Amino acid sequence: MPIQRLGFGYRGIAMAVALSNTLQPIVLLIYINLFARHTLQCWPGLSVKGAFQNWGPMVKLAIPGIAMTLSEWLAFDILTFAASYISAAHLASQSVLITVSITMFHVAMPVAVAASTRFGTLIGRGALQAARRVFKYYYLTFIGLGLFNFTLLASLRHPIASAFSSDPAVCKIIETVLPVVAVQQLVDTTAILSNALLRGLGRQKIGGWINLGSYYPIGIPLSLFLAFGPPKLELIGLWIGPCVCLGIVTCTLFCYMRWTDWQKSVDAARDRCE
Repeated sequence: MPIQRLGFGYRGIAMAVALSNTLQPIVLLIYINLFARHTLQCWPGLSVKGAFQNWGPMVKLAIPGIAMTLSEWLAFDILTFAASYISAAHLASQSVLITVSITMFHVAMPVAVAASTRFGTLIGRGALQAARRVFKYYYLTFIGLGLFNFTLLASLRHPIASAFSSDPAVCKIIETVLPVVAVQQLVDTTAILSNALLRGLGRQKIGGWINLGSYYPIGIPLSLFLAFGPPKLELIGLWIGPCVCLGIVTCTLFCYMRWTDWQKSVDAARDRCE
């Protein structure tokens, strides 16, 4: 509405996003108080003294967790700016591809949050055998989800392109690059789970360093080289970098979590509770 009816143009996009983000917590509070008051049974009430205790351990977990997410979003912003140096049609195509990628990201992310919560609960309880079992089940589930996303994007590349643009040049670029984006979604799905389970394990610091070390020394330079260097792959090259990077993140985090000592995370969780 701010873009078309009110004529705000690009400012309307920012206004719509800001309005949506502001309404989310308000609507959630209304929903809890009117339709889901039973969920308040686990909340003992507001304690000002308790609210400001034990912030140190939480901040130590939060900052690396922010780095895990920020490193990926900032990398894709950099690649979008880079697309503007190819052509206007490539920039328009990149905007569509980013929108599609973010939409698919929000399919896997809520499931990963639920997986992280359950996995972290098992770690906090010290139920390592159950945690190792769900660790395997979650990876199988997310591989299946990644294959679903891959198949959906690869098979519907023509309808997706025509749904976003009527420009033949833009549609052709989108249709050409979407199979690579489909591969990116496959490895991104498993990377989302790896990061989520690592948060449940309380090892965000490891994930932060691995994400930063994968995107910036490897992923982005590779993307720029393939897009603007001798291969001249243009937008395809920009998307190959994230595919390689997310594959590295998935494999590295899986191996780390597979062979690390989970008992140390159990002990650390108990120390934080005390």
